[in-house]
Amino acid sequence: MYFRVAVIAVVLAVMCWPSESEKIHTIAKSKPRPFLNGLSADVKAKFWAVAKDKKLTVKQMRKKQLELAKKNGFEDKLKKFYKDTEKKGKKLDEQRIAILKKLPGLYKKYMDIADDSKTMDNILKQRKALVAKNKKAFSAIRALMSS
Repeated sequence: MYFRVAVIAVVLAVMCWPSESEKIHTIAKSKPRPFLNGLSADVKAKFWAVAKDKKLTVKQMRKKQLELAKKNGFEDKLKKFYKDTEKKGKKLDEQRIAILKKLPGLYKKYMDIADDSKTMDNILKQRKALVAKNKKAFSAIRALMSS
């Protein structure tokens, strides 16, 4: 009996153990890295060598970059860059999710405008008005429909 309870406790503990990984927003190579301004070409080359190492996990890469930054006096700038990037990424996620939640309803409204009791001119005017009020959502719908 005690053994069974102990096994269940261990299984539950493992299942509920906090994960060591953390969701991150990847940073495009084209995004400017202002913290590199004014640094030597050697330091920049070392930074980018770490960034290009595809065998490293993101956590390992960031740790190495932070170590390099600490040695070369730009650790605070790099931490701020990571923090700002995450903050912007989370805000974009929220905006994109809000738009995606609207899509099914907007698409249905768009399609429901057209019925045989209206003129084509009336249908087009109503659809243009709906699109004008929801430009971002309809650009997503257009992208989906063109693929």
